[in-house]
Amino acid sequence: MVSHSTKQKRGGSRLTTRLLRQLLPAVVVVTALLFDYFDPLLHSRIQHYAFDQLQQLSPAPYDAELPLRVIAIDDESLLHNGQWPWSRDRLSELLDRLTAMGAAVVVLTCSLQNPIAAHPSRRHKIGPCPPS
Repeated sequence: MVSHSTKQKRGGSRLTTRLLRQLLPAVVVVTALLFDYFDPLLHSRIQHYAFDQLQQLSPAPYDAELPLRVIAIDDESLLHNGQWPWSRDRLSELLDRLTAMGAAVVVLTCSLQNPIAAHPSRRHKIGPCPPS
């Protein structure tokens, strides 16, 4: 026979479990909203970190048909071409080679803040930004 106090413990345990099931999702959502309010970049950082980890665990297969190529400046390139930053003339030669190889668009992710010292015939034309 089950005592009265044992039934109360089970009932209290069920009540606690039911409350946790209902309150836990709300607490998680409110906590996430507070983090997003006080640190708006947190979500973006977590998303980028998760994407990077996923790509390391299971990278997408290489597809030669995709029209995008990323050209990295590695240690061998630095040994061959000299220390970074390269001169505008060297970058211009690189752009000429990429264009000759069929590149329609080349994006440089470096800052060129100094005045252009190259000969005017070596200057590349900068086209308009594509519509967003």
